[in-house]
Amino acid sequence: MSSASAQSQAIERVSPVVPVPSGDWRTFRGLIERGAAFYPDQDAVVCDGVRLNYAAYAANCRKLADALADNGVQKGDRVSILSTNSLEYVEFYGACEFAGFLAVPLNFRLVAPEIAAAITHVGASVLFYEDALEPAVKAALPLMPSRPLLVRIGTAAGSHLEALDDHALRKSGRDIAPVQAPAPSDIAYLMSTSGTTGKPKAVIRSHRVSTVLVESLAADYHLPLNGTTLAMTPMFHVGGKDMRGSALWRSGKVVVMKNFNVSAVLKTIARERVNTMFLVATQLQAMLEAPDFADYDISSLRAICLAGAPCPAPLLARAISVFGSIFCVQYGMTEGMIATMHSNEFGPGGDEALERRIASVGHSIPQGQLRTVRDDGSPTAIGEPGEVCTRSEAMFEGYWNDEPASQAAMRDGWFLTGDIGFVDEHGYLFLVDRKKDMIVTGGENVYSREVENALATH
Repeated sequence: MSSASAQSQAIERVSPVVPVPSGDWRTFRGLIERGAAFYPDQDAVVCDGVRLNYAAYAANCRKLADALADNGVQKGDRVSILSTNSLEYVEFYGACEFAGFLAVPLNFRLVAPEIAAAITHVGASVLFYEDALEPAVKAALPLMPSRPLLVRIGTAAGSHLEALDDHALRKSGRDIAPVQAPAPSDIAYLMSTSGTTGKPKAVIRSHRVSTVLVESLAADYHLPLNGTTLAMTPMFHVGGKDMRGSALWRSGKVVVMKNFNVSAVLKTIARERVNTMFLVATQLQAMLEAPDFADYDISSLRAICLAGAPCPAPLLARAISVFGSIFCVQYGMTEGMIATMHSNEFGPGGDEALERRIASVGHSIPQGQLRTVRDDGSPTAIGEPGEVCTRSEAMFEGYWNDEPASQAAMRDGWFLTGDIGFVDEHGYLFLVDRKKDMIVTGGENVYSREVENALATH
């Protein structure tokens, strides 16, 4: 026997038997399978006192996917959900990701005509809904040309709709992986835009684009392997969904909260040893003003992501003095991530450049580029405001069933954000307004953020 052969046999004898994940790591099915294979006992999801490790979470996702397939749902079908944050919401995402169903999360604040329009637009064949939202669903059904399969989340004893029960449905499924696994190029989600310029559009996001995005987020958050992420913004929004995605990327734990409550958030950070979370400016201000803030141990926090809208510079400076330099300012939208400002690039009490950058949203993400242009498409000069344009691997792939809107959003391969900003001599982007919100007075352009920033100093 050769020495090489002997060494090979020795390795085989001492190597543990580890199930190899079958899914592509550029799909979310692959990320869930990886966690279940390598870290089966690691917490994957914590919500309302319930803990699922990766083995249990993967099993629940497979069972739900199998049960939906038994009810006629096929790969490529659209499956929608209308609910506040819950454990079932995270399992809904996982089932869709396992079987190649297109997940269509809906804003739970929609009224009946909007619910009907959203479901009809994407042709959803299934609607998961929280029992508390049943009146809105009941009112929406007559407005739909065809009724989707209804799956109720929760226990609505007085239900007036014939619907499958989520828990019973999952229990009826087999713990087997769907034969047809999604490819990285397959569509994973249809995410609704905010609809500020008209009716909401369904943004197409593939598995590949989405995994590129969460990989970038996990790096920005300094999220350790098996780290802990707190998701308290709605899961129908990219902020809530992508926090869960970044946790999956690091085979970590996502702690899901139904809504934002300052005391509950602080208790959760201390109890679960949360490493990172996503906040909007109003939530940050509420935390800073909590009277018992100092009573909680928040030393586990490595990064706090600020996004959703520009954070006023005075508020951010105050937050840094309390939390420390752990803030990551991000600029993006439903269509994708655009820029990031890391904690070491700005802050009060430093040199002039660091203090000035507290109002910036940073540089383009490594996977892309950005520029600002005039109305005629020509590039602006340094410091000159113009429309922000971007192109990257983390951008969407168009709007579902809306080719005119898809074409209007692009110019020569660049996505037009509708935001006005300028880039300084070091490539840092500063946002000044939404294009449609700019005020013209006395023949001069006045940007609403300039007014807001002036008010925020008082």
